[in-house]
Amino acid sequence: PIREIQDAARNFSSGELAFRLRPSGPAELRTLAEDLNRMATELRDRIGAISTQRNQLETILSSMVEGVVVLDEERRIVSMNKAAGQLLQVSPASGIGKLLLQYLRIAQLDEITDAVIASNEPVERTVTIYRDVAIHLQVHATKMVPDASGVAGGVLLVLNDISRIKQLEELRKDFVANVSHELRTPIT
Repeated sequence: PIREIQDAARNFSSGELAFRLRPSGPAELRTLAEDLNRMATELRDRIGAISTQRNQLETILSSMVEGVVVLDEERRIVSMNKAAGQLLQVSPASGIGKLLLQYLRIAQLDEITDAVIASNEPVERTVTIYRDVAIHLQVHATKMVPDASGVAGGVLLVLNDISRIKQLEELRKDFVANVSHELRTPIT
């Protein structure tokens, strides 16, 4: 019975949580086997719940219009959704594990990250990125809460494309300037 319990413990530690012990032998070993079976069931249920939550979060992030970039405490990219990849014109998957500045080469985002880490307060700024065309982004950065073990949280960057709004503002300014010029010309 002890060898069976050892084998079961090895199976559980390698991730085979469906394996079950058949309690046999003295009462103490039967109790231990039942406890190990119960532990494996609880672990399987918890891992399933965590996996479900992770899948839900991944679905939410991938369907968002806003770009989301998650950095660890060393400013390495932990996660980036498709919208962020499209806004920044990079591949989200290839940036995982790379430093923010090294991968994106946008010093303004690194400066925003500095400001969040230094102040421990959310920071919101407008950033202009020059790629094929100028892209105006409103960046909201927040320091993430440390986990239960006290490990630092990193930084969350949420990117909103406000390029269309900027274009409309320019059109409005041009229109007002033209109308006021046209009104002043006949009067003069």
